[in-house]
Amino acid sequence: VLVVGNMNALNLLCLDAHDVAMEEEEEEPEMAATSYRQVGEWVQVGMVLPLLVFSPVIVGLWSSSGVVLGMLGACTGEVCDIAEAFSTASLGWVVPFTLIQAISVYLEVIQVHVWHVSAISVAFCFIGIFLNIVLVFGSSFLGIPWRGLGYRGIPVATSITQWLQLMVLSLLVWGRTTYIPAVARSWGGWSGSNLTWARAKHFLGPMSCLLYTSDAADEEDSVDLGGRRIIKKKKNERMYYSSMSYTKTIIALNVDQL
Repeated sequence: VLVVGNMNALNLLCLDAHDVAMEEEEEEPEMAATSYRQVGEWVQVGMVLPLLVFSPVIVGLWSSSGVVLGMLGACTGEVCDIAEAFSTASLGWVVPFTLIQAISVYLEVIQVHVWHVSAISVAFCFIGIFLNIVLVFGSSFLGIPWRGLGYRGIPVATSITQWLQLMVLSLLVWGRTTYIPAVARSWGGWSGSNLTWARAKHFLGPMSCLLYTSDAADEEDSVDLGGRRIIKKKKNERMYYSSMSYTKTIIALNVDQL
């Protein structure tokens, strides 16, 4: 849930940078190139930050889920042990799941291989089903005498499926035999300089999805995001009011929860 929620922030940040780049493409090609690069930079942030921030929480909770559930009175004895073994084995798919979500957002924003991603997801659903059957119930039906892993086979099968899907998606996007103009234009390669405190605050803060709602943003023509500047065009009314509407929605939700 934490990872998927942050993918929403990544989607909005990438869309804003991409929309600005498209508007600048005819008038200011050099600035457009910078804005296109920002899409790839935000994707790198979206791949790394959720793992750095939430992995300790996930590992801590899942590896001790039996103890936590026992303290809450949700289970006792062997049931708690089974729950802890299952959740601990599930840690293997957290990293590939996060990266797959970020890559999917990236391809959707730059409008490349959208149907390929869907086809790959469907194909790996069937692969996952097959692996679950084999790892849970064994491979006797294939003529191989093996009893399987029981319930532990479910998270193991999910982990294998997710890692394989990540490999296929990565080859599709960044494989040397594949040239995609939209990727070449928006991806400048991995760089630790993209992971700045300014970007982290925008991505993970309470209003991480918003670029144009601060007083400073209203008064200036650009917003500084740690070494890169996202230009705020006066004519870009749609992006501004979309962000304002999103702000009102989040505030309303927070007030209701209080």
